[in-house]
Amino acid sequence: MTGSLKGRLFVILVLSTGLVWAFATGWIYFSTRAEVERVLDARLTEAARMVSSLVDNQEIDVTVASLDAVAIPPRQHNAYERQISCQIWSLSGSLLGRSDGAPETRMSDASEGFSERDINGRTWRVYAVRNEAAGVQVLVGDNLDIRARLVRDVVKGLILPMLLVISALGVLLWIGVGRGMRPLDRLANGLAHREAGDLQPIPSDGAASEIRPVVTALNGLFSRVHETRERERHFLAYAAHELRTPLAGLKTQAEISLRTDREDVRRTALTQIVAAVERTSRLVRQLLDTAGAEAAGGERSGTRAELGRIVREVADEQAGRAAARGIGIALM
Repeated sequence: MTGSLKGRLFVILVLSTGLVWAFATGWIYFSTRAEVERVLDARLTEAARMVSSLVDNQEIDVTVASLDAVAIPPRQHNAYERQISCQIWSLSGSLLGRSDGAPETRMSDASEGFSERDINGRTWRVYAVRNEAAGVQVLVGDNLDIRARLVRDVVKGLILPMLLVISALGVLLWIGVGRGMRPLDRLANGLAHREAGDLQPIPSDGAASEIRPVVTALNGLFSRVHETRERERHFLAYAAHELRTPLAGLKTQAEISLRTDREDVRRTALTQIVAAVERTSRLVRQLLDTAGAEAAGGERSGTRAELGRIVREVADEQAGRAAARGIGIALM
Protein backbone atom coordinates (compact mmCIF):
# COMPACT_ATOMS: atom_id res chain seq x y z
CA MET A 1 0.00 0.00 0.00
CA THR A 2 2.92 2.35 0.66
CA GLY A 3 3.73 2.30 -3.07
CA SER A 4 0.29 3.73 -3.88
CA LEU A 5 -0.41 7.45 -3.70
CA LYS A 6 -3.96 6.65 -2.61
CA GLY A 7 -2.66 4.27 0.06
CA ARG A 8 -0.12 6.78 1.34
CA LEU A 9 -2.71 9.51 1.56
CA PHE A 10 -5.10 7.16 3.38
CA VAL A 11 -2.40 6.08 5.87
CA ILE A 12 -1.42 9.71 6.53
CA LEU A 13 -5.03 10.70 7.16
CA VAL A 14 -5.71 7.71 9.40
CA LEU A 15 -2.52 8.23 11.41
CA SER A 16 -3.26 11.94 11.77
CA THR A 17 -6.80 11.19 12.90
CA GLY A 18 -5.54 8.51 15.28
CA LEU A 19 -3.03 10.93 16.81
CA VAL A 20 -5.76 13.52 17.27
CA TRP A 21 -8.01 10.93 18.93
CA ALA A 22 -5.13 9.73 21.14
CA PHE A 23 -4.44 13.29 22.21
CA ALA A 24 -8.15 13.83 22.87
CA THR A 25 -8.32 10.60 24.90
CA GLY A 26 -5.33 11.66 26.99
CA TRP A 27 -6.85 15.07 27.54
CA ILE A 28 -10.19 13.52 28.53
CA TYR A 29 -8.44 11.11 30.89
CA PHE A 30 -6.49 13.77 32.76
CA SER A 31 -9.33 16.27 32.79
CA THR A 32 -11.76 13.59 34.00
CA ARG A 33 -9.37 12.52 36.72
CA ALA A 34 -8.93 16.10 37.86
CA GLU A 35 -12.69 16.67 37.85
CA VAL A 36 -13.37 13.42 39.71
CA GLU A 37 -10.77 14.31 42.33
CA ARG A 38 -12.28 17.77 42.72
CA VAL A 39 -15.82 16.41 43.11
CA LEU A 40 -14.80 13.64 45.51
CA ASP A 41 -12.65 16.01 47.54
CA ALA A 42 -15.65 18.31 47.83
CA ARG A 43 -17.77 15.36 48.97
CA LEU A 44 -15.17 14.41 51.59
CA THR A 45 -15.14 17.98 52.87
CA GLU A 46 -18.93 18.12 53.02
CA ALA A 47 -19.20 14.73 54.74
CA ALA A 48 -16.56 15.59 57.36
CA ARG A 49 -18.20 18.91 58.18
CA MET A 50 -21.61 17.24 58.34
CA VAL A 51 -20.39 14.66 60.84
CA SER A 52 -18.71 17.37 62.90
CA SER A 53 -21.97 19.37 62.90
CA LEU A 54 -23.98 16.31 63.96
CA VAL A 55 -21.54 15.76 66.84
CA ASP A 56 -22.04 19.41 67.89
CA ASN A 57 -25.81 18.95 67.82
CA GLN A 58 -25.44 15.70 69.79
CA GLU A 59 -27.19 13.80 67.02
CA ILE A 60 -24.30 11.34 67.06
CA ASP A 61 -23.46 9.50 70.23
CA VAL A 62 -19.69 9.32 70.13
CA THR A 63 -19.81 6.55 72.71
CA VAL A 64 -21.28 4.21 70.10
CA ALA A 65 -18.47 2.77 68.03
CA SER A 66 -20.38 2.80 64.77
CA LEU A 67 -21.22 5.58 62.28
CA ASP A 68 -22.84 3.57 59.50
CA ALA A 69 -26.21 5.26 59.69
CA VAL A 70 -24.69 8.74 59.50
CA ALA A 71 -21.53 8.68 57.39
CA ILE A 72 -22.32 6.03 54.82
CA PRO A 73 -25.43 5.83 52.61
CA PRO A 74 -27.39 2.55 52.42
CA ARG A 75 -25.91 -0.32 50.43
CA GLN A 76 -26.59 -0.04 46.74
CA HIS A 77 -24.77 -3.22 45.70
CA ASN A 78 -22.50 -1.57 43.13
CA ALA A 79 -18.77 -1.24 42.61
CA TYR A 80 -18.59 2.05 44.49
CA GLU A 81 -20.58 1.26 47.65
CA ARG A 82 -18.89 2.01 50.94
CA GLN A 83 -16.57 4.40 49.20
CA ILE A 84 -16.47 6.92 52.05
CA SER A 85 -15.15 5.84 55.43
CA CYS A 86 -15.30 7.87 58.62
CA GLN A 87 -13.48 7.89 61.96
CA ILE A 88 -14.10 10.02 65.06
CA TRP A 89 -11.16 10.45 67.39
CA SER A 90 -10.98 12.23 70.67
CA LEU A 91 -8.46 15.00 70.92
CA SER A 92 -6.64 12.86 73.47
CA GLY A 93 -6.03 10.23 70.75
CA SER A 94 -8.62 7.50 71.38
CA LEU A 95 -10.94 6.13 68.69
CA LEU A 96 -14.53 7.02 69.57
CA GLY A 97 -16.24 5.58 66.48
CA ARG A 98 -15.79 4.47 62.91
CA SER A 99 -17.92 3.47 59.98
CA ASP A 100 -18.08 -0.07 58.66
CA GLY A 101 -15.17 -0.55 56.26
CA ALA A 102 -13.00 2.14 57.82
CA PRO A 103 -9.63 0.87 59.07
CA GLU A 104 -8.92 0.67 62.78
CA THR A 105 -5.64 2.48 62.19
CA ARG A 106 -5.81 6.26 62.27
CA MET A 107 -6.39 7.37 58.65
CA SER A 108 -4.50 10.67 58.97
CA ASP A 109 -2.06 12.38 61.30
CA ALA A 110 -2.97 15.81 59.96
CA SER A 111 -4.78 18.16 62.30
CA GLU A 112 -7.01 19.61 59.59
CA GLY A 113 -7.35 19.55 55.83
CA PHE A 114 -6.45 16.99 53.22
CA SER A 115 -3.75 14.36 53.48
CA GLU A 116 -2.93 10.93 52.10
CA ARG A 117 -1.76 7.86 53.95
CA ASP A 118 -0.94 4.22 53.12
CA ILE A 119 -2.73 1.72 55.33
CA ASN A 120 -2.29 -2.01 54.75
CA GLY A 121 -1.11 -1.41 51.19
CA ARG A 122 -4.02 0.91 50.32
CA THR A 123 -3.76 4.66 49.88
CA TRP A 124 -6.42 6.79 51.54
CA ARG A 125 -7.36 10.36 50.71
CA VAL A 126 -8.56 11.91 53.97
CA TYR A 127 -10.08 15.21 55.05
CA ALA A 128 -9.75 16.09 58.74
CA VAL A 129 -11.95 18.45 60.77
CA ARG A 130 -10.93 19.42 64.33
CA ASN A 131 -13.87 20.25 66.63
CA GLU A 132 -12.48 21.90 69.73
CA ALA A 133 -15.94 22.47 71.25
CA ALA A 134 -16.86 18.79 71.11
CA GLY A 135 -13.31 17.67 71.81
CA VAL A 136 -13.16 15.41 68.75
CA GLN A 137 -11.49 15.14 65.36
CA VAL A 138 -13.49 13.84 62.39
CA LEU A 139 -11.61 11.97 59.63
CA VAL A 140 -13.47 11.22 56.40
CA GLY A 141 -11.63 9.48 53.54
CA ASP A 142 -11.92 7.25 50.55
CA ASN A 143 -9.66 4.72 48.88
CA LEU A 144 -7.70 6.10 45.87
CA ASP A 145 -8.06 2.74 44.12
CA ILE A 146 -11.78 3.37 43.86
CA ARG A 147 -11.11 6.82 42.40
CA ALA A 148 -8.76 5.34 39.80
CA ARG A 149 -11.36 2.68 38.96
CA LEU A 150 -13.98 5.37 38.48
CA VAL A 151 -11.73 7.29 36.06
CA ARG A 152 -10.90 4.08 34.17
CA ASP A 153 -14.58 3.25 33.83
CA VAL A 154 -15.26 6.71 32.42
CA VAL A 155 -12.41 6.37 29.89
CA LYS A 156 -13.48 2.84 28.97
CA GLY A 157 -16.92 4.21 28.24
CA LEU A 158 -15.28 6.54 25.71
CA ILE A 159 -12.91 4.04 24.11
CA LEU A 160 -15.54 1.79 22.50
CA PRO A 161 -17.38 4.68 20.79
CA MET A 162 -14.01 6.09 19.79
CA LEU A 163 -12.99 2.81 18.13
CA LEU A 164 -16.32 2.63 16.32
CA VAL A 165 -15.97 6.23 15.16
CA ILE A 166 -12.38 5.65 13.96
CA SER A 167 -13.45 2.53 12.05
CA ALA A 168 -16.31 4.40 10.39
CA LEU A 169 -14.03 7.35 9.75
CA GLY A 170 -11.45 5.04 8.13
CA VAL A 171 -14.08 3.73 5.72
CA LEU A 172 -15.22 7.27 4.91
CA LEU A 173 -11.62 8.39 4.41
CA TRP A 174 -10.92 5.48 2.04
CA ILE A 175 -14.03 6.30 0.01
CA GLY A 176 -13.24 10.01 0.06
CA VAL A 177 -9.61 9.51 -1.00
CA GLY A 178 -10.77 7.22 -3.81
CA ARG A 179 -13.24 9.82 -5.07
CA GLY A 180 -10.65 12.55 -4.74
CA MET A 181 -8.16 10.56 -6.85
CA ARG A 182 -10.63 9.96 -9.69
CA PRO A 183 -9.41 12.91 -11.82
CA LEU A 184 -5.88 11.50 -11.69
CA ASP A 185 -7.20 8.03 -12.56
CA ARG A 186 -9.08 9.45 -15.55
CA LEU A 187 -5.94 11.25 -16.70
CA ALA A 188 -3.90 8.03 -16.42
CA ASN A 189 -6.53 6.02 -18.30
CA GLY A 190 -6.67 8.65 -21.06
CA LEU A 191 -2.90 8.55 -21.49
CA ALA A 192 -2.86 4.74 -21.44
CA HIS A 193 -5.33 4.54 -24.34
CA ARG A 194 -3.58 7.16 -26.52
CA GLU A 195 -1.94 6.23 -29.79
CA ALA A 196 1.84 6.54 -29.92
CA GLY A 197 1.66 9.36 -32.47
CA ASP A 198 -1.12 11.31 -30.75
CA LEU A 199 0.60 14.42 -29.40
CA GLN A 200 -2.48 16.59 -29.09
CA PRO A 201 -2.52 18.64 -25.86
CA ILE A 202 -4.66 17.42 -22.99
CA PRO A 203 -7.60 19.75 -22.29
CA SER A 204 -6.99 21.52 -18.98
CA ASP A 205 -10.45 23.08 -18.72
CA GLY A 206 -12.25 21.78 -15.68
CA ALA A 207 -9.16 20.03 -14.30
CA ALA A 208 -8.60 20.21 -10.57
CA SER A 209 -6.05 22.75 -9.40
CA GLU A 210 -3.80 19.93 -8.10
CA ILE A 211 -3.93 18.13 -11.48
CA ARG A 212 -3.51 21.24 -13.66
CA PRO A 213 0.32 21.49 -13.19
CA VAL A 214 0.65 17.84 -14.30
CA VAL A 215 -1.51 18.51 -17.35
CA THR A 216 0.53 21.62 -18.19
CA ALA A 217 3.81 19.70 -17.87
CA LEU A 218 2.51 16.86 -20.07
CA ASN A 219 1.32 19.32 -22.73
CA GLY A 220 4.76 20.94 -22.69
CA LEU A 221 6.35 17.53 -23.15
CA PHE A 222 4.03 16.72 -26.05
CA SER A 223 4.93 20.06 -27.68
CA ARG A 224 8.66 19.40 -27.37
CA VAL A 225 8.30 15.87 -28.76
CA HIS A 226 6.28 17.25 -31.69
CA GLU A 227 8.96 19.86 -32.43
CA THR A 228 11.68 17.19 -32.26
CA ARG A 229 9.80 15.02 -34.71
CA GLU A 230 9.33 17.95 -37.08
CA ARG A 231 13.06 18.71 -36.96
CA GLU A 232 13.85 15.06 -37.68
CA ARG A 233 11.43 15.06 -40.60
CA HIS A 234 12.96 18.24 -42.06
CA PHE A 235 16.46 16.85 -41.51
CA LEU A 236 15.67 13.64 -43.36
CA ALA A 237 14.19 15.57 -46.30
CA TYR A 238 17.21 17.89 -46.37
CA ALA A 239 19.66 14.98 -46.16
CA ALA A 240 17.92 13.13 -48.99
CA HIS A 241 18.03 16.27 -51.14
CA GLU A 242 21.69 16.99 -50.40
CA LEU A 243 22.85 13.43 -51.01
CA ARG A 244 20.95 13.01 -54.27
CA THR A 245 23.39 15.15 -56.36
CA PRO A 246 26.70 13.58 -55.11
CA LEU A 247 25.33 10.09 -55.56
CA ALA A 248 24.19 10.93 -59.10
CA GLY A 249 27.70 12.26 -59.85
CA LEU A 250 29.27 9.09 -58.48
CA LYS A 251 27.02 6.99 -60.67
CA THR A 252 27.89 9.09 -63.75
CA GLN A 253 31.65 8.87 -63.18
CA ALA A 254 31.41 5.14 -62.55
CA GLU A 255 29.52 4.62 -65.82
CA ILE A 256 32.12 6.68 -67.69
CA SER A 257 34.97 4.61 -66.29
CA LEU A 258 33.20 1.40 -67.27
CA ARG A 259 32.35 2.46 -70.84
CA THR A 260 35.54 4.22 -71.93
CA ASP A 261 38.56 2.52 -73.41
CA ARG A 262 40.83 5.46 -72.89
CA GLU A 263 43.08 5.16 -69.90
CA ASP A 264 43.29 8.89 -69.28
CA VAL A 265 39.49 9.26 -69.27
CA ARG A 266 39.12 6.30 -66.90
CA ARG A 267 41.78 7.74 -64.60
CA THR A 268 40.05 11.10 -64.60
CA ALA A 269 36.70 9.46 -63.85
CA LEU A 270 38.17 7.46 -60.97
CA THR A 271 39.82 10.57 -59.60
CA GLN A 272 36.45 12.33 -59.74
CA ILE A 273 34.88 9.36 -57.96
CA VAL A 274 37.42 9.57 -55.13
CA ALA A 275 36.87 13.32 -54.83
CA ALA A 276 33.10 12.84 -54.87
CA VAL A 277 33.34 10.21 -52.15
CA GLU A 278 35.36 12.60 -50.00
CA ARG A 279 32.85 15.39 -50.59
CA THR A 280 30.00 13.03 -49.79
CA SER A 281 31.77 12.00 -46.57
CA ARG A 282 32.19 15.65 -45.59
CA LEU A 283 28.52 16.26 -46.39
CA VAL A 284 27.47 13.31 -44.24
CA ARG A 285 29.58 14.63 -41.36
CA GLN A 286 28.02 18.06 -41.75
CA LEU A 287 24.55 16.54 -41.74
CA LEU A 288 25.36 14.55 -38.61
CA ASP A 289 26.72 17.67 -36.93
CA THR A 290 23.56 19.53 -37.89
CA ALA A 291 21.41 16.71 -36.52
CA GLY A 292 23.39 16.75 -33.27
CA ALA A 293 22.97 20.50 -32.90
CA GLU A 294 19.22 20.23 -33.51
CA ALA A 295 18.96 17.36 -31.05
CA ALA A 296 20.63 19.56 -28.46
CA GLY A 297 17.86 22.10 -28.89
CA GLY A 298 19.53 24.28 -31.48
CA GLU A 299 21.91 25.78 -28.90
CA ARG A 300 25.08 27.36 -30.21
CA SER A 301 28.17 25.41 -29.35
CA GLY A 302 30.43 28.45 -29.41
CA THR A 303 32.96 26.83 -31.80
CA ARG A 304 34.55 29.18 -34.34
CA ALA A 305 34.02 28.21 -38.02
CA GLU A 306 36.93 28.19 -40.49
CA LEU A 307 35.39 30.08 -43.41
CA GLY A 308 38.38 29.52 -45.69
CA ARG A 309 38.17 25.75 -45.36
CA ILE A 310 34.42 25.82 -45.97
CA VAL A 311 34.87 27.95 -49.10
CA ARG A 312 37.55 25.61 -50.47
CA GLU A 313 35.33 22.58 -49.86
CA VAL A 314 32.42 24.22 -51.68
CA ALA A 315 34.73 25.21 -54.57
CA ASP A 316 36.04 21.65 -54.84
CA GLU A 317 32.51 20.29 -54.86
CA GLN A 318 31.45 22.61 -57.69
CA ALA A 319 34.67 22.45 -59.72
CA GLY A 320 33.56 19.45 -61.77
CA ARG A 321 30.23 21.03 -62.74
CA ALA A 322 31.87 24.34 -63.53
CA ALA A 323 34.52 22.70 -65.77
CA ALA A 324 31.84 20.83 -67.71
CA ARG A 325 30.23 24.18 -68.53
CA GLY A 326 33.52 25.86 -69.38
CA ILE A 327 33.57 27.93 -66.16
CA GLY A 328 36.65 28.31 -64.05
CA ILE A 329 36.60 28.82 -60.26
CA ALA A 330 39.48 30.73 -58.69
CA LEU A 331 39.95 31.50 -54.97
CA MET A 332 41.47 34.90 -54.28
